[in-house]
Amino acid sequence: MLIYLFSDRNYNLKGFIANYSIQDCPNLCYNRGKCVNHICVCDTGFTGEACESHICPDSCHSHGQCDLNGCHCDKGYIGDSCNFTVDGDRYDNRWYNLSHSSQNFTARFGHSGSYIKNVNCIYVYGGFNLNHVLDDIVIYCLDNSTWDIAIKTNPWPLGRKNHATATVANGFFILGGVLVDGSFSNDLWFYNVSSRIWTEKAKNSSVRPERMMDHTLTFADGWLYLIGGKTEQGLFSSNIYRIDIKECETWEKLRVSGDSRHSRMLSAHTAVFHSVVNTIIIYGGYQSSYSKYVELSDKIYAFSIRFHVWSEINNRQVEKQRYDRIHNHVPGKRAHHTSVIIGNYMVVYGGNIHIHEDIETCYDNGTYLYHFGCHQWVTHPLFLEMSKPLKH
Repeated sequence: MLIYLFSDRNYNLKGFIANYSIQDCPNLCYNRGKCVNHICVCDTGFTGEACESHICPDSCHSHGQCDLNGCHCDKGYIGDSCNFTVDGDRYDNRWYNLSHSSQNFTARFGHSGSYIKNVNCIYVYGGFNLNHVLDDIVIYCLDNSTWDIAIKTNPWPLGRKNHATATVANGFFILGGVLVDGSFSNDLWFYNVSSRIWTEKAKNSSVRPERMMDHTLTFADGWLYLIGGKTEQGLFSSNIYRIDIKECETWEKLRVSGDSRHSRMLSAHTAVFHSVVNTIIIYGGYQSSYSKYVELSDKIYAFSIRFHVWSEINNRQVEKQRYDRIHNHVPGKRAHHTSVIIGNYMVVYGGNIHIHEDIETCYDNGTYLYHFGCHQWVTHPLFLEMSKPLKH
C-alpha cells in the first residue's frame, strides 16, 4: 500500500489530517461484479477496472452491433458507443468519449503516444503508475474502439517515463527518459507496427546526445531532431541533435546560430514541424536562464532546419496578456502540454500553468489556436461552444 502526502513547500502549515480507506476492489465493483484476488470480475454487460462502464452503452446508438467485447461500429462511426461520426458536423464543438476504462490500459503518466494513420491506431508506450515504471505497448484502434496489449518480443527497450517519441509512416521512435532504476537514458529505439518488432538504433554512433528527460523528438524532412531536455545533473540542455532515419546510425550535433543558447534551454515544451516553411515551432515548457533557475514559459521559438537558425517569434498579444489577462484565447505560461498542427494552425491543449505567486491553479483544460499566417493567437468558431457539457 502506498500513502502519498503532498504540500507546496512554499506554505508554512502546522499540520494536517490524513483520511484514508482500504478497499479490496475499487469502489466495490459498483455492485456489478465479484471481487476476486483484488480484481473485479464484472457481471454480464459491464466492463472496466471497477465494472463502472456498460459494455454497449446506449445500445451502440443504433450504429453498431453489440457482443461481449462491446460495440462493433458500422463504417463511419467510432467510440465506445458508436456515437461519433468520422465525417461529422464541421462545427460540432464537443469532446467525445471514445473509450471508457480498460484493464488493458492501466492508469499512468509520463508515457508517450503515437497515432499511426496506416492502421488507424494509437500506440501508447511506457510511463509511470506511481508504483512502477512501465515498459508495455498498449494499442487503441479506432475502427473497433478496443484496447489491446502488444506481445513482447526480444529485443525490447527498458521501461521508462518522460521520454520523447516521434511518429513516422510505419511506426514510431522513442528516445531517452528515466529508467526503472532512476537513471537517465539516451538510447534510440524504433517500433515497426507491421512486424511488431523493436530495433535499437545508432548504438555505435560516435556522437551521442546527453542522457535526459522531458525533451522533444521531432520528425522533419527525413530527419529526427532532438531539442532541449533536462540532464541527470538537473541542468537544461541547449544542444540540438539530428539523425537521418534512413540509416539511423550516426547522431549529428548541430551548429546553431541566432538567439543565445539560454533561449534553447527548455524542458517539457512542445515541438511541431511546419513543413510549409521548413521550420520546427517550439512552444512553452520550463525555461532555464541560469543554472538550475527555472520558470514557466509562454514563448514561441522557430528553428529553421535548412539554415539551423534559432529565433524567437515576438508577439505583442502575449505581452499584453501578461498584464491584463483579458484575452481568454491567448494561453498563459505552461509546460507538459500538447501541440499539433492542423492546417495553418498550431493547436495547443492543457498543461501545467501553476505559478505560486500568481496562479493557484495546477492544470489548464483549455484549447488554443495559433495562426501561422498572422503569427498570433486567434479565436475560431471551432471553440466557441467548448464550454458545453460532454456528449456520452
